[in-house]
Amino acid sequence: MNICKKSLNVIMMLFILFNICACKNENKISESYPKIYDYLDSITIDTFKNKIKNKDTFIVYVGRPTCSDCELLDDRLISNIEEDSSLKKILYMNITIIHENKSKWNDFKSTYNIKGTPAFISIKNGEIKSNYSWTKENGFDFEVFMEWIKKEKQDCLYES
Repeated sequence: MNICKKSLNVIMMLFILFNICACKNENKISESYPKIYDYLDSITIDTFKNKIKNKDTFIVYVGRPTCSDCELLDDRLISNIEEDSSLKKILYMNITIIHENKSKWNDFKSTYNIKGTPAFISIKNGEIKSNYSWTKENGFDFEVFMEWIKKEKQDCLYES
């Protein structure tokens, strides 16, 4: 009987340990898959550069799953997308790979005239028309962003 209790305890401990590991793994998966992917089409950095080269017109959201300001923005942006379906035409670009290399990140920010993430870049006929991004001084003002996007979507979302 004593062996049965020990075996049962070992099995229970393994079961609990398995569930703890499964929960931690699920959290890691949800961190690497932001909710914004369910609302916006995503593009790679190479696709972004090709769209510019091809003189496309579009708006891109430059973000990262590990950016706390991006996470806060995503929830508010999703609410607005649900109210205004034209915002679904914004493209999402995860720039984690570039952000991890300080030199490449600084080059990217300089090339596309952004200060940090989150950032939105309005491209018309392959040229940067305008942008709005997080800044060290002001953070990311959602109301100012919504005014910016209202102006930009007329030229860069309806045309495509």
